[in-house]
Formats: sequence, structure tokens, C-alpha cells
Amino acid sequence: MSDWPRDEWAEAGARDYLEALGVLSLRYDRLQLALIRLIESYLIGIPDSILNQILFPMNNSQRLNLLKQIAVEMEQCEEVRELIAYFQKGFSICTENRNIVLHAGGHLGDTHFHFIKNRRGPPFDNGVYSVSLKGLRAICDSISEMTDFAWDINLYIRSETGRYRLDEYEDEKGFEIPQKPILPRKLVLPKDGSIHPDGPIFF
Repeated sequence: MSDWPRDEWAEAGARDYLEALGVLSLRYDRLQLALIRLIESYLIGIPDSILNQILFPMNNSQRLNLLKQIAVEMEQCEEVRELIAYFQKGFSICTENRNIVLHAGGHLGDTHFHFIKNRRGPPFDNGVYSVSLKGLRAICDSISEMTDFAWDINLYIRSETGRYRLDEYEDEKGFEIPQKPILPRKLVLPKDGSIHPDGPIFF
């Protein structure tokens, strides 16, 4: 086994958290791509070279707003509009969870990983999100579920509009109206401002 890293991440059990953090980052990249491809499913007539210049410089908030406008202006099926709105909600929760996990200061405890984040509003103190390894993996899995959901919507839209041949896909189930997955659980701070017993004393 490698003797790197040489800080607290070398402790027993730390590598499981490192693995979960890495998986979360990679899966979120796929979720962002699924959002872009979902938008593109309505803009199939625009060359990729032009679409890429439009969509890739946007941030995710701008992309979600564009998708919302597209659904209102271009999508005729009420069921699909509801699915898109549901996906947008799930995407937003995944994004918030991801930003907390990857952008907040981290502290590895004995039983939980603790994410320390400065509050932007009153009382302007530090909030501590405490997540077990099981909870962190559940965040990763919820990102995958929302990614699959986006692709299912994409496939349904394209097949219903005949934008490519049905014989390109062997799984006929992919052409059914997608079922909504359970929305991700949102990371929240304790209402009383308390810190988990395993949490950091100083931060």
C-alpha cells in the first residue's frame, strides 16, 4: 500500500471517505453532462459546434433556466414538462449537496465526516454538516439516479419526436414515459446549531 498521503487521510477508514468524495465528483460531472444533453434534445437542428459555444460557457443555474424556458415554449406534453420540472428540483438538491461536500472545509472524525461552512446570513457563524460514510455514499447514489432520470427523459423525448430511429436502441423500456426517482435528501444544518459529538472542537 502506498505511504501517501501522510496526514489524517492516511488513517484507517479515511480511504473509504476519499473514495466516496472522488466518486461524488465524477458522478456530478456526468449529471452536468446529462443536463446539457437534455437541453440539446430540443435543439437537435443546431450544429454541435454552435451548441457547445452556447451551452458549455453557461453555469448550471443558467442551464436550468434555459431548460425551464424550453419546456414552457417547446414541450407540448404536460407529463414531460412535469418530469423536467422534477428533474430540475433534483438537480438543484444534488448541486447544493455537492457544493457543501466539495467546497466546505472538511474534518474527518471517528464515525462521520464533518463539513464546515461559513453562513452567509445572520448569525454569520460556522455551520457544521455531519455525514456518515453511508450518508455520503447515498449522496453519490442519488446523483447517479438523477443522471439516469435525465437520460431517460432525453431518450423518451427523442423517440417520441422521431429524431432518431427506434432500431438504434434494443431496450424498448427506454421509450416508456420515465418514472420519477425519489428526490435526493438535502443536507441540512441542525436547527439548534449543535455539533455532532464526533465533530471538531476547534475550526
